[in-house]
Amino acid sequence: MKKLLIVCLQLIVQVTFSQDTNCIMKSTQNSELNKYLGTWVYSNGNETFKIKLLPSRFPLPDGTYENMIQGYHYYEKDGVIVESSFDKITTVINDHIYPGSTMGGGIIEHVLSIHIKDISKDKYGIVTLKLIEENKIKWSLRENSNETVTVGMSVKRSEQGFSMPSEMILEKSTNN
Repeated sequence: MKKLLIVCLQLIVQVTFSQDTNCIMKSTQNSELNKYLGTWVYSNGNETFKIKLLPSRFPLPDGTYENMIQGYHYYEKDGVIVESSFDKITTVINDHIYPGSTMGGGIIEHVLSIHIKDISKDKYGIVTLKLIEENKIKWSLRENSNETVTVGMSVKRSEQGFSMPSEMILEKSTNN
């Protein structure tokens, strides 16, 4: 519970001070983190969903760095691109942060837990990626229960649902 609280506080601080759509959580489990790096693809004939997960380092105030993961996503349905952040993929700047990433997270109890920005609905969700085989991961997307939108003087919950699939099995691509 204490570890989860620390991770949540780090996320709040990072989201508060982040630029663009970067969203990052600390992760120190390099060997576990490395298993998730690369391009992962889901396709069922009329839908294609891809994620590209990249390593990154976050500078800490004491001059050291924490390893983390950042990523981008692409979703196509019936031959039409619903949304994509793949056009924002760039190289690392000073070995730190990938500008324009829409995903970021770290390992919590052997599962990659990340926040993702649904570009179409302008909201964040929480994704868990669980390695089920060496080259397969299970994607589970759920609502971020803390997300609200301020409209005038009232606070409203963001629209329910996402513009991308919430459950799927992705396979690691050999075409990174």
